[in-house]
Amino acid sequence: MKTKGEIEADISRTIVQFEIDYMGRGPKETQVHIVEDLVVVRLKGVSTPAEEQLTQSSDGKDLVKKCARLCSKKHLSIVSSGWRYHGHENS
Repeated sequence: MKTKGEIEADISRTIVQFEIDYMGRGPKETQVHIVEDLVVVRLKGVSTPAEEQLTQSSDGKDLVKKCARLCSKKHLSIVSSGWRYHGHENS
């Protein structure tokens, strides 16, 4: 049986690969913590320089948020449809 740390590392690698495959880039830092029946994932450095520049204005910030929401919805539909990713299957 895998240790908690090994499972957290597996989750982290899978999420980073998912981001690379579907967003074209991965985060600079990923932290995964399993607390009882909760998995907490923190991604840092996922914004491109262009997105960072856009967030300097309120209109740009709204645009970046809207794009992020649309991408998140797409990711959720892929994952929630029972799609397999790197040998892991949603249950």
